[in-house]
Amino acid sequence: MAHFCELDEDNKVLRTLVFSNDDINNHGGDLSLQAEQWVATTKNLTAEQSPTNKPGIKWKQTSYNGTFRKNYGGVGYYYDESRDAFILINKPFNSWILNEETCKYETPIDWPNTNQIGEEFIFYDWNETNQRFQGNIISNNNEVYWDSNNLIWVEI
Repeated sequence: MAHFCELDEDNKVLRTLVFSNDDINNHGGDLSLQAEQWVATTKNLTAEQSPTNKPGIKWKQTSYNGTFRKNYGGVGYYYDESRDAFILINKPFNSWILNEETCKYETPIDWPNTNQIGEEFIFYDWNETNQRFQGNIISNNNEVYWDSNNLIWVEI
C-alpha cells in the first residue's frame, strides 16, 4: 500500500490516505511527481471535511516504516522540502534538538538504559524544568531521577 499526505499551504499534513501500489505504479511509481498529481485528481474528501478546514494544496508520498522521507507523515507533521522529510510540527520540549540525519527530536542527554532499580520498575518521562528524566517507582510511587553521569536512578 502507498501512503500519501495531503499538505496545506504551510506544508502541514492535513491527512494521510492509502492507495494501492498498482495504482501508483500505473501512474509514475513511488516518489514520482506523476503519482502525486494522479492522487490529487482522485476523489477525496472536501476541505470542509478535513481536520483543519483548509484545502489541500499538494500531495507527498510518505513511508509507513520510514524508509524514505525520514518519518511517517501524519497529522501533527509537516513536510520540509529542503530536507525531503516529514518532521513533527511541535518539538516535544524546548531543550530537545532536531537530529539533522533522522529529522527526529532528541533529548539533550541520552535516554536511561534501564527502567528498573533492582526488581522495581520505574515509570518516567522528561522533566524540562530540571533537564533530566524523572519518574516514580511503580510499586511505592517514590520519586526518582536519572543520574546521566553515573547511569543510575536516584531516589529524590
